[in-house]
Amino acid sequence: MSWESTLDNDSRRDLLEILADLEHRQWAHWTRYMLDNYTPENVERWRRQLQTDYRDLPEGEKDSDRTWASTVLFHIDEYDRERKRRNSSENT
Repeated sequence: MSWESTLDNDSRRDLLEILADLEHRQWAHWTRYMLDNYTPENVERWRRQLQTDYRDLPEGEKDSDRTWASTVLFHIDEYDRERKRRNSSENT
């Protein structure tokens, strides 16, 4: 059984909001970077990256994606710890 299937609707909604907030911050970070670094060379690189599957990216480019994925995992873990703490205190 996956951890996701153990969440009730309120918990799933709460986690969805946490992850949606993170996604918005990621988008804002990228947009700010793009606007500040908009050059023909970067546009060419970004177009190449858009057409490349993750598994085929160079390790340095994968590291950027891994940083954001690690942030997602951190927030999921934090949410899970808080949920377990709440459940534990409710059962005592």
